[in-house]
Amino acid sequence: MSSLRPNPLDLPEVLTRIGQFIPLWVRNSNSSYGLIFEPQDLLSAMAVSRHFYVTLTPLLWTVYDDTILQSEESFGLIEQGLYNIPFNLILSKSHYFQFFVNRLRPPPSLLSPPHSPLPHATDNTNTRFNSRHLQELSISHFFPTEQAIELVLANPRLLLLDWKSPSTIGFTATPAIYQALLSLRHLRTLHLSGWNQIPEEEDTDPLHRLRTILVNNSAHLQNLSLSFMSGLESITEWVVLPNLRTLALNNVWESNPALVHLVRFCPALETLTIHADGGCDVKTLAPLLRDHCPKLSAIRRSSGHITFQRGFLLLDEDYVTLIEECRPLSTRVFTTTEIEAERGSQGLLTEHGAEHHVSGLKHFEMGFGGLNMTITNALLTHANHLETLILFICGDETENFENANRLLSICTHLKRFEFYNYHLEWNPEDGMLLFQTPWACRGIEMLILDGFADPFENHAFYQEWDDDGGSDDDLGGVIIHTRRGGEVHGDVRLEQLNDPSAGPDSGLGQDYAAAATTAATVETTTDIDMDQGCILFKIERNDDIPAIWQITDENIYNRTDHLQGTYGRAFKRMLFSFAETMPNLVTIELNGRVRERVKV
Repeated sequence: MSSLRPNPLDLPEVLTRIGQFIPLWVRNSNSSYGLIFEPQDLLSAMAVSRHFYVTLTPLLWTVYDDTILQSEESFGLIEQGLYNIPFNLILSKSHYFQFFVNRLRPPPSLLSPPHSPLPHATDNTNTRFNSRHLQELSISHFFPTEQAIELVLANPRLLLLDWKSPSTIGFTATPAIYQALLSLRHLRTLHLSGWNQIPEEEDTDPLHRLRTILVNNSAHLQNLSLSFMSGLESITEWVVLPNLRTLALNNVWESNPALVHLVRFCPALETLTIHADGGCDVKTLAPLLRDHCPKLSAIRRSSGHITFQRGFLLLDEDYVTLIEECRPLSTRVFTTTEIEAERGSQGLLTEHGAEHHVSGLKHFEMGFGGLNMTITNALLTHANHLETLILFICGDETENFENANRLLSICTHLKRFEFYNYHLEWNPEDGMLLFQTPWACRGIEMLILDGFADPFENHAFYQEWDDDGGSDDDLGGVIIHTRRGGEVHGDVRLEQLNDPSAGPDSGLGQDYAAAATTAATVETTTDIDMDQGCILFKIERNDDIPAIWQITDENIYNRTDHLQGTYGRAFKRMLFSFAETMPNLVTIELNGRVRERVKV
């Protein structure tokens, strides 16, 4: 008698594995949070049978993000792509949660009184989150402290904890919070923010509490972020964090002088994110990075434009020190004393130079008053390693583009270059200097330029030329091929050069206009001397930006209208012409408008 073979879909393990491949959270750049919850396909699968429903339901509720799922009662405004799921339903399914993200205030009417225990999964009167299998927990300062403590205590095997301190907190809550944090011993990622609001105990300083928490997780911890702390004044003893890869410090340095010394205990540190304002003790920090963090490959800033808003920048010499102390040791010249001091030890030097050498910076993000020659030279000590450069500046000097061009023409491994002007005051005429020498970064994949303004251009020249018999139709559109050493490096079309937005008093524009006039009348090749005397132009007619570069996104700060004048158009044409010579460049964002190369 033959037995029937079971259908593999009858096995929960097989069906669950298949269900994991059904898209549920989909990335979408138009969403405020980068993700859109699209459960329709999974819901359809759950409707096949009761077995499918029971097996696949946990997948539907694996992730809880209140900004996506929260009810209108607490959110108040439901954006497109978000869901208005009743909060009592969310609570009833909370025992399925594995990833918990809170950014909003839960409805107070649905929260049970403080100090009540977490309900069981079978409790139909549940008015609390019943999540006991969390891998990741992110808590905002809106979230009730008692429930936050309960969730931490109920999930001792958390891998990620992001806990922002409550807006207001009583002294009696401090021991409970401390005990909750001490219960965790498997963390790989820990983000603590705003703990300066927790009153200090008489016999325990904040640094001791933090040190104890880190000791418990030192074997596993890979990512540590400390923001808006206070009272971290000195380090007398600490714990080595052997596996820590990323460290983020976004604090007021004057209130936390001990923070710069944390890097001494992070031998595997690869990425350091700091609040780079004038309060940062770079003269102490930079040598510590050099001596104790041989694997450091990325320095980032944590505060976006806030440094410019406060107007409290590092000195140029501090930027240079920070950059140069992290350069590859093979480029440094060591004294005999340094070599003798480190020979035979576990330090960074040997008789022949660097054995356990610093690899050099691959990723660098920072804000400057301006990208001057001194800072550029420091960055170029990492030219053979840099893959990502994200630079924020607040000046409008032409040297910003001259030095950016130096970086692009020397850093051969650069894959991503972002260049921002905080005050939005770049003139696209100056921006043409970005193309004065060929770019060496043939593998560049993403380019972002943001900060061009609508220049105040003199239009008397074009009116004068029109009076002499020129016409709009004669000019049409032209293309400029840039040349150096006989090679064509790029081209740019200038549309309607008699546009009243350009004139002779703006330097390069006068040469462009003269060349365009020649091309429109006799259609010959014209040589033009720029300031550097190294670029030749061939003028001819051409179309707009190639169709392969299609607009894929426009953020709310889109300012492409600032590039509609003559020089703006010239800059755009030159930019996309250069892009044609970069085979891996697939994304260009210019003043907030994103274009991507479409494969033909």
